[in-house]
Amino acid sequence: MNLMLFLSRGMMQLAGKLAPPSRNGWKAAMQGEFAAIQEEGRALSWSAGCLGAALGWRIARETPFMAAVILASAVAYLAYMALFWMTDYAVGDSLSLMMWRQQACIAAVCLICSLAWPRRVAFIALAIPLSFGGGAFLQFVWNDVLTPRDAYPGYHAWSAWYSAFSAVVGEVWPGAAGALAGVFIAKAWRRAAMSRRSGAGLP
Repeated sequence: MNLMLFLSRGMMQLAGKLAPPSRNGWKAAMQGEFAAIQEEGRALSWSAGCLGAALGWRIARETPFMAAVILASAVAYLAYMALFWMTDYAVGDSLSLMMWRQQACIAAVCLICSLAWPRRVAFIALAIPLSFGGGAFLQFVWNDVLTPRDAYPGYHAWSAWYSAFSAVVGEVWPGAAGALAGVFIAKAWRRAAMSRRSGAGLP
């Protein structure tokens, strides 16, 4: 198969997946137009334009959700800092206490978000922990793993990678647990509501 034709078809398929359901009429029209194009160059430019339009619509549609996730991550971090100043800092700098407070805040916020968006549970379980504290984990990886530190005595790259892995596990697992708990609660609520409706004879 010609490479340009392969790319064109791939971009059209991706555009169809990215376009929101409200644009189904647009998808049918654009795909019909694409099928009628004979020139490979024009087909490639057409599919690229369709992909750009679909991506723009998807970004506009997802903006409220993304803003809510960013806000939720900030709320989790502020709640952790409040607990830190009220407890850990008052009794001394305890790493175990700091980690438990942090994990509890991440789990609680992921649970709440997954109640609101149960179909986005995978994204919620990753995005909130990894953006917690303004992306503290990513900053840690950059500073302690990717930045050469050969000048520091006793520095070993493998220990830095182990620390990074431990950090991501310590932040992601409570987010995943909270998000899954939210999905289970949402499903239980939905089943209970359907049971009440059927018991009352409602459609």
